[in-house]
Amino acid sequence: MKIQDIYDLMDRFEGSSMSELNLEMEGVKVAFKRGGEPLAMFTAPVMHENVKTVNHPVETPKEEVPEGTPVEAPLVGTFYAAPSPEEAPFVSVGSEVKKGDVVGIIEAMKLMNEITAPCDGIIESINAENGQMVEYHQVLMRVK
Repeated sequence: MKIQDIYDLMDRFEGSSMSELNLEMEGVKVAFKRGGEPLAMFTAPVMHENVKTVNHPVETPKEEVPEGTPVEAPLVGTFYAAPSPEEAPFVSVGSEVKKGDVVGIIEAMKLMNEITAPCDGIIESINAENGQMVEYHQVLMRVK
């Protein structure tokens, strides 16, 4: 990108109805904004001859993958840990469950949908609170 290209871009921006423009092309960043303080940024890579580059391996931090099988919300709704406010929760941390056991309920559009354990195991963690809105595929709890 040449300086004349930037001046042409400035003229077009002035004549447009846009309030902000950010552009990055060929290693050059240009930003224009209307109102407030004038903003014009120009950055370009500096090229040096006879410069040696050495690529060092970069260690990326490894994400911790929680242990256990996730119990995910199959739909959007309100999570309930118990069949009614007066009753005890279906499960708590440390509860033993068998595949297919009810571990919670999600209410969606006035319908109660049972959430079941995907496998045999012990409830390792409960990530959703009673009465909390949950999203599709949100991890409600983990079975280990």
